[in-house]
Amino acid sequence: RTDYVFAGWNPEVAEKVSGNATYTATWKDDKNNNDIPDDEDTYFTVTFKNDDGTVLKTESVLIGLDATAPADPSKAATAQYTYTFAGWDKAYTNVQSNLDVMATYTSTVNEYTVTFKSEGTVLKTETVAYGSAATAPSTPTKENWTFNEWDKDFSNITTDLEVNAVFTPNQIGIRVEELPNINWVFQKGTSVNLQTLIIVFEVYADGSEIATTNYTSDLTTAYVVDNKVLTISENGFTDNSIKYKVQNEAASQTKFEIILKTDNKFNRTKNYSCTTNCNVSPNVKEVTLTHKIFEVIEHYDQNIKVTSVVANYDSGSKTLTNLYAGTYQPFNEYNASGSVRWSRVVTSGSWFNQQATRYDPTYIYGIGTRYDNLTADVSSDTNVANTVEITYIRKDYGTYKVTFKSVNGEYRAVDEEKISNVSTW
Repeated sequence: RTDYVFAGWNPEVAEKVSGNATYTATWKDDKNNNDIPDDEDTYFTVTFKNDDGTVLKTESVLIGLDATAPADPSKAATAQYTYTFAGWDKAYTNVQSNLDVMATYTSTVNEYTVTFKSEGTVLKTETVAYGSAATAPSTPTKENWTFNEWDKDFSNITTDLEVNAVFTPNQIGIRVEELPNINWVFQKGTSVNLQTLIIVFEVYADGSEIATTNYTSDLTTAYVVDNKVLTISENGFTDNSIKYKVQNEAASQTKFEIILKTDNKFNRTKNYSCTTNCNVSPNVKEVTLTHKIFEVIEHYDQNIKVTSVVANYDSGSKTLTNLYAGTYQPFNEYNASGSVRWSRVVTSGSWFNQQATRYDPTYIYGIGTRYDNLTADVSSDTNVANTVEITYIRKDYGTYKVTFKSVNGEYRAVDEEKISNVSTW
């Protein structure tokens, strides 16, 4: 009988016949049909495993029979591959020994999308196999910028990738900045070092600026000129925002000076119509001081109006002048209030001494005492003006403020800024 083995008669057959008898054959399972009952036969262990060693199924199999595989397993994809089950690594039929049966897989290389962009615009989209290189599009362009590089490496693609163009800003011009308190009046035949007067900046498309000394100019003091345009050239760009003057007489290169007068005498002008020798007799009157005053000296031989002189102390600020609207005389002595001696260097080189007035903390002295009996200090050992600010209008250019700082007893110009576009009065 197939799949069974004869196990004897039931009941056991008698040795001698003693009457009618019925004997029934009995059987045991013999699935491998080797005439050995299965419960007495040999079994083997068949273990099914995934390719990482994970046990999927363990089965006890009768010798000579087939094992039963589990459901097809799976393997997680990696960045590089997607896997498909391909079968088992060995046969598991007619089992004659213990077996480890391993799952096998076929692999497919993954593909990724590489997108090249410039300023947000897609230039190219490419599908690239894992580990391969993408191919860049043609070099992109951007006005006033130079292509520099791509922002990411795309020679070994392992994921979806966005690659952006990186540009370097081109120089689009220059900007010339005057140093504080500079006057553009020179003496004929003198040598001028422009780097003591201006700073030249290269201006780039991204708005950045880089100071440079790599510039040239057509400045000349070989002959007398008035309002000559100064051309600064650098890397193909020019600036013509500055005009200068060359004169026969010596010229100072500062617009203003501030001196804290500590001596006890100075001359004030008596003859306001003088053009020469304005600081010697008979055009002046000697004034004896009992206090310190500021002497503000103007060297600015251009059309300007000074609107205020302000001294800043630890205890606060004091406006030293009420100024006159005239162009030649920066302010009116009869309407002045403050301890300022105003001196203007006119074209002849003489000093034009405008005034010396006294400031009292409680009230302004009248006209009759504005030159004599000067007793109030603008600066003392315990109350020194830290900074002095001169505000002036340069006609057709704008309104500016020059700041002087007290350094070791001297007032030095440390800053000049344009504070408005007001350029007339």
